[in-house]
Amino acid sequence: SSLSETARAGHFTLEQCLNLFTKPEVLAPEEAWYCPKCQQHREASKQLLLWRLPNVLIIQLKRFSFRSFIWRDKINDMVDFPVRNLDLSKFCIGQKDEMQQPPIYDLYAVVNHYGGMIGGHYTAYARLPRWRLFDDSTVTMVEESQVVTRYAYVLFYRRRNSPVERPPRFPSPVGAESPSAQHVGEEHSHYSVLHTA
Repeated sequence: SSLSETARAGHFTLEQCLNLFTKPEVLAPEEAWYCPKCQQHREASKQLLLWRLPNVLIIQLKRFSFRSFIWRDKINDMVDFPVRNLDLSKFCIGQKDEMQQPPIYDLYAVVNHYGGMIGGHYTAYARLPRWRLFDDSTVTMVEESQVVTRYAYVLFYRRRNSPVERPPRFPSPVGAESPSAQHVGEEHSHYSVLHTA
């Protein structure tokens, strides 16, 4: 089906979103480009492209629409995003090394937003190494198939086969906590970072 048909149905893919994000856009007359050579404003177009890709990729989906200064809407359209094998090769125009592996990403966390503009609630999914749902103080195991929902707001991807530095571990004072308690604390600490992002 075409993009317009899926848009009417309120269902998109992440690839469609990236295609729209990188599509050339003709500037409005009031945004015309000033040419220093002929010293006149000229019609121009702009395009956003990626030159270099990071090891950790964070994608924020547009979930809020601003219709006026005081009126805003929540967007609950379904954006279908891959949990594995997100290939960004066609969106990167930087120099490509033949020896370098293609930019393939795997999802490792999602922040969800439920509710509307007046009130809402945040939860998070994280793969540690199995998927877990973090909902306030409750942590439950979930299946990978449950991670992709229409409430996804921020997506966290890790580039495959890339080194990801972890924060340094500081030794605990003698008798402070057991190793198992430290492990649980690490998971909740990871959630706190995702929750406030």
